[in-house]
Amino acid sequence: MADKDQIEYTSRRSSSVKIEAVISLLRREIRHFYRELPRSMRWTLMSLSIIALLSSSVLFIAGFISSSSKERVSENILAKEVKIRLDRLVEAVSNLRDTVSTDPSFIQKVESNSSSPVLFETIFHLDSLKENKFSDILPAAGSGQYSFLKGRGIAYYDASKHLIAWNSTRVGTANFDSIFSYGGNLEKHSKTVLVDNEQMFAWIVAVRKIISKDGALLGYITAKAMIGERYPLGISEDRQLTFFDDISSNSGREARFSFTPLKVDSINSKKTYSIYIDPSDSSSLVGFLNIGGNITIQSTNLQQILRFIRDITFALFIFILIWLISWYTAEVGSRNNTIILKILSMGGILVFI
Repeated sequence: MADKDQIEYTSRRSSSVKIEAVISLLRREIRHFYRELPRSMRWTLMSLSIIALLSSSVLFIAGFISSSSKERVSENILAKEVKIRLDRLVEAVSNLRDTVSTDPSFIQKVESNSSSPVLFETIFHLDSLKENKFSDILPAAGSGQYSFLKGRGIAYYDASKHLIAWNSTRVGTANFDSIFSYGGNLEKHSKTVLVDNEQMFAWIVAVRKIISKDGALLGYITAKAMIGERYPLGISEDRQLTFFDDISSNSGREARFSFTPLKVDSINSKKTYSIYIDPSDSSSLVGFLNIGGNITIQSTNLQQILRFIRDITFALFIFILIWLISWYTAEVGSRNNTIILKILSMGGILVFI
């Protein structure tokens, strides 16, 4: 038993000695390799190593910070955010309508049959007071291709339903018919909010009757605000631009809002939510929120630049490493008479060249 233990100990000791010998040999070869390098090449190698280390660290941190992957928002929360945005717009349009239709100064001018220029000026003033309320709802419409979503307008029709005075934004101009066309929506109500799908754009429209203290009909007020293109209008656009695009793009999902249902062959890959002004009124349908299950990952310009620099740095490092190994192999083989080393030396020279 003792002899067996002694043999095992001797075997382990022999293996340990061999490993230490190999490690010592590698250390000597590395030191020899380093001494064989010219001084200028040593500094070059050290500089490239430091640059590679720093570049890797910086690129990792920058890539982590600039990562565009977003936390995935649940389908119900995304649909809820779209509905909240819609409710805010409906509230703003309704508030603009009610501000004009209940303003004592405006009503007094209507009752006194003031001229159209006077009514134009009054409507313009009342509309300008609500500018910030609309701007706060959709900051994304401040510039670029979404600037047309600033479009809104307010108009006054007399009791005979003729257009008398109006005001509209210059960007996304609101067009008003010369004859009041929403009379059917006010048969049972004094005011209402609806969706108006024109040929090119879709609008949220708030209309109301103007009633005097004596109960006489003085006219109608129409306020409207843009919610998006019904069809892509720009040459470079592959989909219509809408009032809800920023919510979809920030959701981390493949989601978009459309005014028409998805094609039949696309329904299976997306979940569709119908968005209403009033969920209890089927006629108040605004459009459809189509939500896919894939997380949307978009590469920013910064990420593309970082990846390009990273790839170039890595390729340069590999090139220099192979060049140094080839140089060392050729150098060692030229001083040794072993056939294998001579062959490796010739191969190293070819790679070196």
